[in-house]
Amino acid sequence: MRAAVGGWVSRLDLAWLAGGRLLGAGLGFLGVSLVARTLSPGDLGLWSMALALQGYLLHLSEMGLRSVATAEAGLGPGRWRGLLGRYLLLRLSASAALIAAAFSLLAFVRSEALPAFALVLFSLPLVALQLDWVPLAEGRAGRAGGLLLVRPFAFLVLLHALPPPLGLVQVAAAWTGAWAIAAAATWPGLPAGTANAHPPPPVRTFLRRGLPLMGVTLSNQAQASLDLLLAGLLLAPEAAGRLYLVLAVLAAALIPANALGQLTLARLGRHRGDSVALAAALEGDARQLAWVMLPLGGGLALVAPVLAPLVFGEAHAAAAPLFPLFAPWLFLQAQTTLLQGALAALGRGDGLLRVNLVALAAASPVVALALWSGRIEALVLARTLAEALRLWRLARLLGAPAWRAWLRGVAWPGGCLAVAAAGSVAYASRPLARGLFLSFFIC
Repeated sequence: MRAAVGGWVSRLDLAWLAGGRLLGAGLGFLGVSLVARTLSPGDLGLWSMALALQGYLLHLSEMGLRSVATAEAGLGPGRWRGLLGRYLLLRLSASAALIAAAFSLLAFVRSEALPAFALVLFSLPLVALQLDWVPLAEGRAGRAGGLLLVRPFAFLVLLHALPPPLGLVQVAAAWTGAWAIAAAATWPGLPAGTANAHPPPPVRTFLRRGLPLMGVTLSNQAQASLDLLLAGLLLAPEAAGRLYLVLAVLAAALIPANALGQLTLARLGRHRGDSVALAAALEGDARQLAWVMLPLGGGLALVAPVLAPLVFGEAHAAAAPLFPLFAPWLFLQAQTTLLQGALAALGRGDGLLRVNLVALAAASPVVALALWSGRIEALVLARTLAEALRLWRLARLLGAPAWRAWLRGVAWPGGCLAVAAAGSVAYASRPLARGLFLSFFIC
């Protein structure tokens, strides 16, 4: 379904993609739970650091090209095929160069975790070969949502197929194998298209549009995992493992935001130059997303601390108190994802990068203080402050009509969030969850 109703992203398409992401995240969550129950807190921290490192290398190898290709292919049916050859050439070349560079650096490091880190590196070209963006751009949201299930399901199957006991190397092998299966699953059933009918943009244009987005995704990765890496390096791997488990749960909670952001990226470009349609689309999408994320965040703050030790094992019970502290960040991050998709579709990648760098710079002193104090709670505060600043700057980057429309969309849900935060402070002498519950009930 290519059309949107009233300028908004189609609720049916959003349901397809969000449903696929929800099921995929459920499978991924089972994988995280299995890995957590298998690995010690220290090994889990090392695994989380390996995944964070892979995230940085992945964004470097992607060079923002996935977003560029999605936006270009979304301009008309069949346009994806003209983009494919150039897209794969650039991505696979970058992946090979980064793997070679990373191996040359790993050769000088002695660690029992090196084989696992090396296996994770080999997932880079496999991610490039995963073409789930094609059905997304073609308006086949159901197929795009279905493809999201392949990798987490394959990871679970491979984890169960490997002989116990599982260690870091076995988990890394299952991870890379799952990416290989996911890449292979995206190729059959690709829609028709003629390469010559829609010639791709020149390589220079590809890179000029993609590299600023790469800077954005790298800065996003820094905000998502830099505190985790620093906690693992400067505090202890166990601290990184605690953050990893909490963020794994929150990643599942961000499924509606990610789905809406991807659909916005593929479709909002048609509103370039039409400020009225752009404002209407943003207001509707922001309100729709906010009313999903608000109760979801409140529910997680209440339930997750109780269930986390049961799901991940008592060895990781120290992660449970962090969940309520992340509730404001979850709401802010969801809206950030939406606005980033909108700005990328409108071709404003340079502004995205500036905003992210300002937010990182603003958070740096708080992160440094948190690391000096040795308290993970301070790292959560730094995250929330940086996200609030980044969201506000992103909204202003849209221009006056659009950001005011977005603000109207989130005003009432955001007010409920403020009441929730005030309730948490008012009941600080009692369990944090009680204040959150009462505040959300009032809203």
